[in-house]
Amino acid sequence: GDLGAAAMTALGDGDQVLATFLKGLEFYQKEQLDRAATQFQSSMQMAPTFAPSRLFLGAALAEANRHREAAGLLQSAATAPPNGAIARLAGEEWIKAGQPQLAITSLELAMQQPGAEPRTRKLLGIAYVLGGRPVDAVAALTPYLDANPADPSALLAVMFGYSITGF
Repeated sequence: GDLGAAAMTALGDGDQVLATFLKGLEFYQKEQLDRAATQFQSSMQMAPTFAPSRLFLGAALAEANRHREAAGLLQSAATAPPNGAIARLAGEEWIKAGQPQLAITSLELAMQQPGAEPRTRKLLGIAYVLGGRPVDAVAALTPYLDANPADPSALLAVMFGYSITGF
């Protein structure tokens, strides 16, 4: 539907937080990332526990290649209550930001949640390689490669892990 109209309805109902968030979604949908980020930040200031603002601000920053900021927001959105999908997104952003240790923290949290995606295991293996933990990388990537034997980035990461450990 029309997010602008929904925002006006929320504003008319006195829900400033929702109106501001919906306006941010409208800008996000139009790929006006700076304007979207401003709206999401405003809604977070009004209601710090409103997780969707934190999540979408993280997404807008990620799309704007502001990976370190995005990862921090996604990490905080992923932990209370734990959310595996958001934790995976945070881990991916930490990898892009060159922070493998923080990626490992996020991705291990994601792996602990029910229904963890195979991609999470792959990202965790890559983060282990980047973080200097080749034995853990091989352990994480081997089951992934059993199901996805032709994945080039996972193959490269596990081969790197093997070359370091001498398996």
